[in-house]
Amino acid sequence: MVDPSFLLADEPVSMLDVSIRASVLNILRRLRREQGLTISIISHDLSLIRAVSDRTAVMYLGEFVEVGDTDRIVEDPKHPYTEALVDSVPVPDPTRKRQPVDISGEPPSARNPPSGCRFHTRCPAIIPPEEFEFADGRFRELMDLRHAIANDSLRVERARELADDSNDPESVVATLKSRRFDGEFVDPEVASIVDDGLLALVRGEQETAADRLADAFTTPCEIDGPELVELEDGRQVACHLYD
Repeated sequence: MVDPSFLLADEPVSMLDVSIRASVLNILRRLRREQGLTISIISHDLSLIRAVSDRTAVMYLGEFVEVGDTDRIVEDPKHPYTEALVDSVPVPDPTRKRQPVDISGEPPSARNPPSGCRFHTRCPAIIPPEEFEFADGRFRELMDLRHAIANDSLRVERARELADDSNDPESVVATLKSRRFDGEFVDPEVASIVDDGLLALVRGEQETAADRLADAFTTPCEIDGPELVELEDGRQVACHLYD
């Protein structure tokens, strides 16, 4: 009625019947075509976004992590969070095999986001410190352990119950490690530091354990927040893997 040039549509077809969704989307397409509208659609539905959008901006905790051509983002996502979003969309092809992208934990508070990259507390591609060597996925498991100790959510008493000798701190540590890590550490110095931290935790020294691991295993992802950088294909990505 007011002849706008820009339309902001927040979840315009959420919770609608399939046939009604199609009708609403057709109306939006017609308005865009006939009136030259620019339409910005906010949605969690990537299949919807791909069907109607020329360009897509992916956000995590209020910040853009990837911006670019929709087809390029969906077909070849660059940011680890975008990869996880694309992987979560069902594919109607039983013969197509996909490597699942596993993101750990729950989203942090948007009121009090993590330092550095806001996705670093869950990112499967988190960057390890250069002075240590890690097998694939092991540093992510180590960071999850760090967060669990800092948040006092590690079930030490349960590990004590399952240990071969509940009165032996080293036995309890071995049980904790077997439950938290899918394999051994390739760097003996890393293994030693983890053992030191877990021993302190088993002895009831939670703050000492948290500090021991945090001082030794700081990722660049938690120090500086990444800026959007432009890649060769024109898209922008905010991730330390690309800067």
